[in-house]
Amino acid sequence: MNMGTEQKCKAYNDILIRDLDVAQLYWRYYVMPDKDKWIKEAQEYLKNKKKLREKKKNDSDYDELKEKVSDAEKEIFSFKKNIKMSQKDDRYNYGGSISDSLMSRKQRAICESSEIREKDKVDFSDLIINLKFPSDVRIPSGEKKKVFDEEKMEIVDSSEDEYKALITKKKLRKMAYTDGITINGVHYVNFQRTSSKARTERWGGRLRRSLPMQTIRRGRLSLWDQVRTAHRRQPRTEQ
Repeated sequence: MNMGTEQKCKAYNDILIRDLDVAQLYWRYYVMPDKDKWIKEAQEYLKNKKKLREKKKNDSDYDELKEKVSDAEKEIFSFKKNIKMSQKDDRYNYGGSISDSLMSRKQRAICESSEIREKDKVDFSDLIINLKFPSDVRIPSGEKKKVFDEEKMEIVDSSEDEYKALITKKKLRKMAYTDGITINGVHYVNFQRTSSKARTERWGGRLRRSLPMQTIRRGRLSLWDQVRTAHRRQPRTEQ
């Protein structure tokens, strides 16, 4: 029996894949390793950006301030870091799924056997991940939240910190489209975004750099044309 006939006759398990909130991903792997320092630098960036808007191009310190803002943006607005996540095959790490379909069967046909792993009658794969963009990355602005004092009949500072959106979900999406996302040495680029997936997108792992942004943005890259066996998993270590 050839592969095509076998696939038609056999019923396959769902494939469990990583399902990631990008704002939480950024916060956990970019901010938390050195949270206090990162927030301090981000607050400094916001202050410098505000100062730059108030400056004129012929001011003596305009170019220096512009360079500081530019350097900070390169660090903050980037997904170039290799994110190291747990490689344990379980539903905690793999919360998304691809049901048995023509797409998943094509994926099985073009992948090496090691790309889809079976454990306890469930299949796991890192060839594809789901990315969601439901929220912004917010940080304390360094100022207190303003509230209305009914006794004084005026607006005063409260005891609560004011939070500002440092990276909006729109900006997070643009960052991901531009840089792609690298997890455990596998570089992912967008290949599917349809009207039914307005907030969730599927990303395929490849060794090559991401395609030009305008191509990726269309969301029309087919799984079998763009996510081929060029994808190679890094050696797995159980954690």
